Amino acid sequence: MERTGIATNEPLTAGFLAELVAELDRAEVAGIILGGSHARGNATALSDVDIALLVRETAQVRPRDYFYGEGRLVSVTTKSLAGIRADMDKPQIAVRLVPGLSEAVVLLDKDGSVDAFMRDLAAFSWATLQENANRCVSEIMLHVTEPAQKLANELLKGNAPGVAYATGQMLSALTEVIIVHYGIMVESDSTYYRRAEEAVGADSEWAKYHRRAAGLTSARLEGRARACLHLHRLTLKLVRHVMSKEHAAVAEEAAHRVEFLYT
Repeated sequence: MERTGIATNEPLTAGFLAELVAELDRAEVAGIILGGSHARGNATALSDVDIALLVRETAQVRPRDYFYGEGRLVSVTTKSLAGIRADMDKPQIAVRLVPGLSEAVVLLDKDGSVDAFMRDLAAFSWATLQENANRCVSEIMLHVTEPAQKLANELLKGNAPGVAYATGQMLSALTEVIIVHYGIMVESDSTYYRRAEEAVGADSEWAKYHRRAAGLTSARLEGRARACLHLHRLTLKLVRHVMSKEHAAVAEEAAHRVEFLYT
């Protein structure tokens, strides 16, 4: 396949996809699927073409590959069907994996195993993961204690690069807590923040501080950092009831120690 060209906003053609399948197919491949924005039908000229090669054995999985074809960036991920099924039991992964696979287009299914997997996927229920999700939320809130104190420390030192780094760490973790806590199926990275805010309430105090911490308002770096510390307290209030007593005690102590920076 020709691997040069300028990005185009034209829909993927059957011929282009057939060439991709022919080029990427190997003996160990059981099936090939198209995911992402091209599968959803909302791709732009700069959207990559998300291809997943489904192999039979975990040992056959290869690192992600990228190349250009007909002016488009093609992203090729190799996954084993057994590995995907295992990942569907992990709340932090399932929130992205399940919606991504559910909207995928099957390009190749050599032995019917991909079709069987898609039927099982359609029967997926978040309720089976709720207990694991609660443990996951508890653990993330425990581990975010360190970046919370680091952020407070960097604010006190006036170290802007340190503040920026710790703010990013905390914002990512606290957003993930909400996504996992509510079992939000995230269609794409571009909707990740919005879906978290909608889960709590688009007009809620949590959403207000989340937007400020993310830099979606006019807040400067210090304001974003203080908003992130406030967001930590608000997130703890939302998920405290599913946390273990030990984890909650540590998280609450951290929130108390940094509270003077945003009150």
